Amino acid sequence: YDVSDCITFAEQKFGITGPYAVHGSSMGGAIAMQALAVEPRLQCGVIMSTFATLHETMYDYMEQIFGIRWQWIGEPVMKKSERIARFSIDDVAPEQYARNVHCPVLLVHGDSDEKIYLKYGERLYNALGSQDKQLKVIKGAKHLDVDTVGADSLQTTIAEWMNTHLNQSR
Repeated sequence: YDVSDCITFAEQKFGITGPYAVHGSSMGGAIAMQALAVEPRLQCGVIMSTFATLHETMYDYMEQIFGIRWQWIGEPVMKKSERIARFSIDDVAPEQYARNVHCPVLLVHGDSDEKIYLKYGERLYNALGSQDKQLKVIKGAKHLDVDTVGADSLQTTIAEWMNTHLNQSR
């Protein structure tokens, strides 16, 4: 609900009335997806290089680092992390929230993303409750260079998406 709190603060402090959109990448994209599901003042969103569930992605990272998905190590480490951070890893599941998102969403993912695989972006797209959605796959882009590889074309796509969908709400 941090995004909701930020919108409320902006409205109260500066008199801003919207329209509002959200844009996030990777973990920020997960937060943006969750915000779209619960914050009615958001008119649209752009989600980049985001996972479907943090639980799966933690195991993917373990496999990428160690070459194996060790549940006997992974589960205790995740449980300890949950206690330290005071949140449930299973609650960080953008795929579940996506079902409750009905506003326009542009998903962007690199087809060579070595950290968060394209299949997760495709799952998010399929899970979205919105009828106005688009999945833009950036050829050759990895996790941290989607903006660079997509370059001006991606920036134009995002700007046009935001402009079109924010103007519809006015």
